[in-house]
Amino acid sequence: MRWFSGVIKLDHSELSFEEIGRINRNTSFNYNVYKHQIIQKSLALFSIDSSYEHNPITHKDNCYFVGDVRLDNRKELLTLLPFLGADISDEQLILHLFQEKGPDVFSILLGEFSFLIWDTSRYQAIFVRDQLGIKTLFWSLQETTLYFASDIFLMESCIRLQRINDEYFFDFYKSNASADNDITPFKDLFRIRSGTRVLVDTRGANSQRYWSIANVNQSINYRDLSEYIEHLFHLLAESVQYRLNSTHPNAVLMSGGLDSTSVFAIAQHLSKFNSGYKTFAVSGVFNLHKSSDEREYIHPVLQQYEVEPRFEVCDDYGVFYNFPQDTSFSFEPAVNAATYALTRATIERSVKEGAKTILTGYGGDHVMGGSEAVLADLAGQLKIKALFSHLYPFALHRRLSVPKVLWHSAIAPHLNLGLIKEWTTDRKAEYIYELKKINTFNKQNFFRQISGTKARIFSDRVIAAEFGVDISHPFLDRRLIEFLYSIPGELCWNAGTTKWLLRRTMQNKLPNEVIWRENKTDHLSLTFQGLRQSWPVLYPAIEEGRVCRFGFIDLKEWRAALELWRQGHLTRDDIWVLLAIEIWLYRLEQKTSVS
Repeated sequence: MRWFSGVIKLDHSELSFEEIGRINRNTSFNYNVYKHQIIQKSLALFSIDSSYEHNPITHKDNCYFVGDVRLDNRKELLTLLPFLGADISDEQLILHLFQEKGPDVFSILLGEFSFLIWDTSRYQAIFVRDQLGIKTLFWSLQETTLYFASDIFLMESCIRLQRINDEYFFDFYKSNASADNDITPFKDLFRIRSGTRVLVDTRGANSQRYWSIANVNQSINYRDLSEYIEHLFHLLAESVQYRLNSTHPNAVLMSGGLDSTSVFAIAQHLSKFNSGYKTFAVSGVFNLHKSSDEREYIHPVLQQYEVEPRFEVCDDYGVFYNFPQDTSFSFEPAVNAATYALTRATIERSVKEGAKTILTGYGGDHVMGGSEAVLADLAGQLKIKALFSHLYPFALHRRLSVPKVLWHSAIAPHLNLGLIKEWTTDRKAEYIYELKKINTFNKQNFFRQISGTKARIFSDRVIAAEFGVDISHPFLDRRLIEFLYSIPGELCWNAGTTKWLLRRTMQNKLPNEVIWRENKTDHLSLTFQGLRQSWPVLYPAIEEGRVCRFGFIDLKEWRAALELWRQGHLTRDDIWVLLAIEIWLYRLEQKTSVS
């Protein structure tokens, strides 16, 4: 786990001790961290690392670099600069590429990264964030003083927490809790968007999106299914391998679902070729909540690979467990903060077992699942035989009306109704504009799904930070995502069977009952146990309806929705998003003592 921060005088004047002290903050976590720093007249850079592998702060000629970087295509990048040695660090390699090739080189970087380059000759700061926004990066310009950090908590002394930005909460709500805008909950504090570079100087900021899945213009059409399977497995294996640690044990947070078991199976496959890859699975299990327990699917996977189970019993960890004491304040609202205790328990168990790196199956639903948008594409292409070959089995299996499915999923989207209307209702104009640029409905759905993967940041940057471990998600890999975006949609969604290509790819690598499993485990009993236990403390904290200030719901509706929700009725699709905002505002009041 790595954090970095810094402060720069854009006019090259001298930094004060106060300005340096504002950004020179330590983590509050109880394990050893190692700190690197460079402090000069108008520049101070800091990096805090949970391991002491190398110094991520570097400079060359007139440029300084600090960041959190893992490059996956080093070999290809080194061919662009043959005079460099193979042992050069990722940070130094990026800095050399920037100085030799210019800022356009950022578009060919593959991996996970966020970083700053300070060009002293041009008095320019360049911020860059990876294409999928795995790493985070924030900045604030106050006159000619530029503050920045990988995480907002490092900038707490640089901003006024009481000055919240209402626009952010509209974006958070309209994006279904997956905001990826340049604004943050606080005025004067800005985020670097995923796939974006931002140039900041004394004149202000200039932002440029250097990558978006919407701009990927390629089609992959093989003659045979085996070629798709081979290509997908190769990309998955590469993605898992890049994220494995060969020095320390790795953990996979493994449920009984296809995504996490696939990651675990591929990690076991890779260990046959590299003895340095030691990977085990950690699974949250339930003795009391039988409907939430997945051991009937987990055991066969462990047996196939002859691995001992590592089970963490999680019966006590209902939603809002020990609210509000057990969850530290996060500087952005997060829906999955409600399940903090459950996620933390499995991460803590992984750490106790010796893991420094934790892999998950997160993102598999988003990139592998597909949707019935395939039907609209087939209808638009007048492939009537293929359309009904997918439509009939889907409708019959789901017990849906064939004419209704034909209208809603195949015909109505071409009239801006049906599926497409659901996708764009209450969304921001910028989002709708980018969505409509995409020329197939299947790819539009893919864009939607990718846009909704930001929820993982809470576990990655808040919970994992408590233990100094790195959490990685192999399904959120640029090469894999560009491949899946470019293949025919029917390969992921086949007559209503989601993840069809992944299921075929994992044949013989996982038990059949896992590969072809259709049902998903629910956690309703655990949810409502948590509500019963936390309600006496939770309700007085949220009944005030702070979220009502934004106009999403009025106070009377809010309290009625809470009462019905507590009784087990799904009152509103947006209840979890509204709760995330309400609880965050409540916690902010606690922190700042300002209502």
